[in-house]
Amino acid sequence: MNFIAKSTFAVGLSVALIGCNQQAAEEADTGEANVEAEAATEETAETAEAPAEPVEFDLAQITCWDLSTSEDEDRAFASTMLYGYAAGQAGQSAQNSEEVEARIVSAIEFCVENPDSMALEAFKQG
Repeated sequence: MNFIAKSTFAVGLSVALIGCNQQAAEEADTGEANVEAEAATEETAETAEAPAEPVEFDLAQITCWDLSTSEDEDRAFASTMLYGYAAGQAGQSAQNSEEVEARIVSAIEFCVENPDSMALEAFKQG
């Protein structure tokens, strides 16, 4: 082989080897990432809280007092359920997030002022 042919062959071989090394490195990184992801998933599964016990409730039996004195997270959940139930009964399938928020705030304000009323009635007034 002459010098030009040898040089071209050497450059081609170098490029091929670099490509193989990069592919091997990417596969190794992917493998390491998969192992790390699996370990994180297992750790999360081990440390996750046990699911809460199911709670049964009747939306028609929740009073305004119950709603307005509940914890924030519970009040948000119950309000969403009550709003959805009242909207469904009224046949309102189309929703607007601003309107939903305004109706929930209005119902909670009603409940604060009328603790002996039923919460569902507050949501039906909207």
